[in-house]
Amino acid sequence: MIILKYELKRHRKYILGWAIALALCVFVMTPTYYSFMDVSTGDLYETLGTSDFYKGVGVSMEYLTSPLGIYAFLTSFFMIASGIFGMHFGIAIHTKECSERTSEYLFTKPHTRKTIYWAKAFTVFFGVVVVSMVYLLASFLALALFRSGIDWGEFFLIALSLMLVTLFLAAMGLLVGILFFTQSKPTFDRRVNCLCRVLRHQLLQHCQQPCH
Repeated sequence: MIILKYELKRHRKYILGWAIALALCVFVMTPTYYSFMDVSTGDLYETLGTSDFYKGVGVSMEYLTSPLGIYAFLTSFFMIASGIFGMHFGIAIHTKECSERTSEYLFTKPHTRKTIYWAKAFTVFFGVVVVSMVYLLASFLALALFRSGIDWGEFFLIALSLMLVTLFLAAMGLLVGILFFTQSKPTFDRRVNCLCRVLRHQLLQHCQQPCH
């Protein structure tokens, strides 16, 4: 619990920054796309309504130009941004200990490595939930203020899909951070340095011996 509180305090600005950025983007872009669709729906039907691409992916122009279709279209792009957040957060929460050289200090605390890893994983999970819930709230406000007659059940399914994608990529980031970096072995560099010092000392002694 102590490590979890410390990690949340350490990364709160990062989490809140992503949450506010995504919330502002979806709140501003949703009514903008609605006004654009209201003006150019006829032109879109003429240019894109007969496209084989939409038929191939199982999307009709009727749904794409509906309020929830526009929101789903926007959410598909915000999934990329939230996925980047989840992946980067999952990797960075481990690699920061190496880049800032705090891993050895962390492992001197009276906590097992398992406890440390789970605390970091819960921090990432909490960050993903906060970002996703703020995005959902901003989406709900945008749709409630600028559109009526929304199927809220379908809306929540679309909005929560962003959380699932972000959680999946965050889990991948945690896996990469654990497997491909040396935080789990904080004494490895120290052992290598000691070995190099011993070898250098032996080499200097050998060079200083008089030749016979």
